[in-house]
Amino acid sequence: MHLRVLTATLIIGVATATPTTAQAPFQDVSLPLIYTKTGPTNQILETDLDPLAESVVLTSSLVSESALPSANPANGRILFSGPDAVTSRPVIYQTGALTSQVTTDEGGFLSEQSPIWGHDGTYFLFVREISKSKSVIVKRSGPAFGAELIIPVTDTVTHKRILHPRISPSGKTLAYVSEEPDGDYRLYRVSPNVFGTTRTLIVDTNTTELAFPTFGPNTSVLMYVRRNSASSNAIHRINLNGTGDTQIKSTTNALITGLQWSRDDSLVAYSLDSTNITLSQVRVMAPTGDDDVGIVAGVLHTYAGVSWGQGYPRIFVRVE
Repeated sequence: MHLRVLTATLIIGVATATPTTAQAPFQDVSLPLIYTKTGPTNQILETDLDPLAESVVLTSSLVSESALPSANPANGRILFSGPDAVTSRPVIYQTGALTSQVTTDEGGFLSEQSPIWGHDGTYFLFVREISKSKSVIVKRSGPAFGAELIIPVTDTVTHKRILHPRISPSGKTLAYVSEEPDGDYRLYRVSPNVFGTTRTLIVDTNTTELAFPTFGPNTSVLMYVRRNSASSNAIHRINLNGTGDTQIKSTTNALITGLQWSRDDSLVAYSLDSTNITLSQVRVMAPTGDDDVGIVAGVLHTYAGVSWGQGYPRIFVRVE
């Protein structure tokens, strides 16, 4: 695959576009980046990293403001969270010829914990709240994704809240963030296919919030977001055994609201909300933190998350 120069155009709101050109050794892509826009009009859109080539996948009030869409690696269908049409409680939807609901509002599915497709597209994961002091990771698979299994991610400790479960490309390792009963945030890994497995601690930052673990092709390494404060976030890279924790990107007056590493190891996408001015962006960078380029930006809407689609595309959510 040859290298190309990426031209990035930042669009500020709906005013006159101001093009900015960045030269970076990003690889050519053949499939689009998918994202969600929420606000007066909620949409899932896609682009091939050129905002001028942006197209709408879905316009619907069913797209939640906190939705982090996930595209199936086998067929490209997108999962996203949104309100039940009758009860308004959060449920999961899947795009296709028709947008269909794939979960009910029973069991207290957490609206901010959007679903994520499994490594081969035959199942998906989401977080369900059992009570105010306990939540679990649920695996849906089988015909019409009707079979349900609770992944045994805990041993003797009950999680107060589970956040952002992510599966490795091999399907053999599951990483997730836990908010513990004492208020600490910790990053764990488990083997989801091993019954009775116990969790293994990767990161413990006490009360510093952790979010969005994401695997690259090398499943012994992952990235995650460390929210040092409401206005200071950082992206870290760490080995699964807890060694080599390295900060590769930091932000000032901005909140990182999504992080995804591409399956071919060439790009990392993330969304960024400024806290001192009204500005939301989707950005991509090399896994080293270099060649950081803004793809889209706006002041009238919010980009709530990013993901990688079928093959090579990127997905993110925009809220207006």
